[in-house]
Amino acid sequence: MSSSFSLVHERYVMRLRKKLQFEERKQANQKRVLSDSESVRWLNHAVEKIWPICMEQIASQKILRPIIPWFLDKYRPWTAKEALIQHLYLGRNPPLLTDIRVLRQSTGDDHLVLELGMNFLTADDMSAILAVKLRKRLGFGMWTKLHLTGMHVEGKVLIGVKFLRRWPFLGRLRVCFAEPPYFQMNVKPIFTHGVDVTVLPGIAGWLDKLLSIAFEQTLVEPNMLVVDMEKFVSPQSGENWFFVDEKEPVAHALVEVVEASDVKPSDLNG
Repeated sequence: MSSSFSLVHERYVMRLRKKLQFEERKQANQKRVLSDSESVRWLNHAVEKIWPICMEQIASQKILRPIIPWFLDKYRPWTAKEALIQHLYLGRNPPLLTDIRVLRQSTGDDHLVLELGMNFLTADDMSAILAVKLRKRLGFGMWTKLHLTGMHVEGKVLIGVKFLRRWPFLGRLRVCFAEPPYFQMNVKPIFTHGVDVTVLPGIAGWLDKLLSIAFEQTLVEPNMLVVDMEKFVSPQSGENWFFVDEKEPVAHALVEVVEASDVKPSDLNG
């Protein structure tokens, strides 16, 4: 009888101790400042394992390949009639997350807003091939190719999440940079004969300008990339699952050049 009572007492004490420990940890976590950044070493380790299996393919083929043509078409120079991405491989190195934190304030109707520090330096096997068709009056309508390698992106990324009560439970993602990020990429022509396309008017600085606009303006807060997750997970619908929400400028600056001499155009795109 006494042994049974002792066993019941021990179980009761253990349950009470566990409950008190839970409450102590809960209160300690609630007292922490929500804006504090969390270590994400465990997440980087998980991404490193998953990246070569499926994440790289999802990022390059399912996400970036449909999005890149929008920028190519919107910012295509006058010397190019058409531009398209023929090949894209982000390499064996995954993006590195430096920190992550939750933001209390939302700029819209997002249920959750995360700020992630990202540093993405691709390995030497990263490769992208961009095909450009020149206009007939300039390049006789010929196609040429550019090889993009060595991409480096570093900055703070904001991700706004809106949830649903039904599948896929994520209704919308809004992604942008909190401030203009650092961006660098190597661009080399691919040609065995003929002219080097990078020296043609408008082509030389086109990619630099395109990437600069994309990363330093179009995708910087308050502008953002909006993803409809319901359409994204239902490719058979055929609908466009993303759009770029570009805000109107809050002001315009009028610059008047009073006097100038020996001025040379830096960008022949105009």
